[in-house]
Amino acid sequence: MKIIIGVLGLAAAAASIGLGQTTITKTSSATKANEAQVRKFIDNFADGFTRNDAESLDKVTSADYSFVAPNGEIQDKAKRYAPIKSGDLKYTSVKYTDVTVRLYGDTAVVTATVDVNSRLKGNDISGKFRSTLTLIKMKGRWMLVASQANKI
Repeated sequence: MKIIIGVLGLAAAAASIGLGQTTITKTSSATKANEAQVRKFIDNFADGFTRNDAESLDKVTSADYSFVAPNGEIQDKAKRYAPIKSGDLKYTSVKYTDVTVRLYGDTAVVTATVDVNSRLKGNDISGKFRSTLTLIKMKGRWMLVASQANKI
């Protein structure tokens, strides 16, 4: 009798391990797909800056988006993109490197180094920055809800 109970216990443990592996594989596949989507988002976001396309940047940021500028100023969406719209701020290139994506369900936290070549009212404000971006998947698409940049 003790042998039968022991064998049943081992069988139950093996089955739960097997089921757990199936779940991990499914999660892993979904996680990889979401990570690829977030990485593509970051590339497209950088491209929007490089093209000085405030409209495309506006479309991928939430209505309540906030940006913490290198000087510590908190900017809402309108203030963040106004200098691009007016032509006062011109980007030549924006490149995200050392990108790390951490996923928490429908939330992604991205850390990266950003190389920026830009001019504000003709003055060179280019530099290298460390940035954190927070994205939320809403209605099937990733939206940027908050970001910050610190000069390094």
